[in-house]
Amino acid sequence: MRNLITLFIIIFTSLAVNGQADEIEFISEGKKLNTYFYKGVGTESKPTLLWLHGNPGSKENGTSEFATQLTKNGINVLRFNYQGLWGNEGEFSLGNALNDLSNAMDLLTSEKMRIKYKIDTTQIYVGGNSFGSSTALVGAMYDDRINKIIGVSLCDHSYFGREFMNPNSEIRKFLDDATDALFLPNGIIKQNKEIFINDLTDNNYKYDFVAQADKFKDKQLYLFTGIDDSVCPIETHLLPFYRKLKKLDQKNIEVTIENCDHGLKCETPTTFAEVLTKFIKK
Repeated sequence: MRNLITLFIIIFTSLAVNGQADEIEFISEGKKLNTYFYKGVGTESKPTLLWLHGNPGSKENGTSEFATQLTKNGINVLRFNYQGLWGNEGEFSLGNALNDLSNAMDLLTSEKMRIKYKIDTTQIYVGGNSFGSSTALVGAMYDDRINKIIGVSLCDHSYFGREFMNPNSEIRKFLDDATDALFLPNGIIKQNKEIFINDLTDNNYKYDFVAQADKFKDKQLYLFTGIDDSVCPIETHLLPFYRKLKKLDQKNIEVTIENCDHGLKCETPTTFAEVLTKFIKK
């Protein structure tokens, strides 16, 4: 995944005040990605969350409320937009997002970043919501540096890939409506949807973290999802993975299912920051 990938890292616009975001020049596969580092309060080395947004997410500009809340709890946060999204060059696909994740891990574990931002490299968490949860889990299967994974509103994009290939799929209308709303000619993602879809179907087994659940044997997992999630229902996205892990006697997994929808609108109000802090700081 990382072969022939050129990564240039230049730190600029540094803000000395804890809790404020520094803009990072992060170039993945020749594409400059919108990237910000939110520095956690405190002078000691601290845990760092590499956060992966959903599809399509929103433009990263250093003003994330949940990331700022995490910094107040002594947690660093790195956020970026994938290539092909929000003004970034390139094509948006799970495969390219995985390359971006691998390069972001290079960034976080570099000596320059570790010293500048007091990153405890033994406490790097990779988390994401929706599409970002798929990116985090698939990335962890192929990167030994990713050992602590958080999946919020868990989605299995290998499942979507199989349903794209199934002419009799019961979720065909959902898939067509969703991709038509996101991609050209009417969506905000300026590429044809076939680029995204073909990547899922061509690499279906590679992205199947249920079939390859044994790769998580020595990893730490926290999954938070809503029972009312209609985008990635627990019956087809969370439960098959959870049951496979339990069958493999995976003990280092924690699952929270609340009365929430896909966007984490819950009967008992909660926030991404509360969910993530619980796992990172326990």
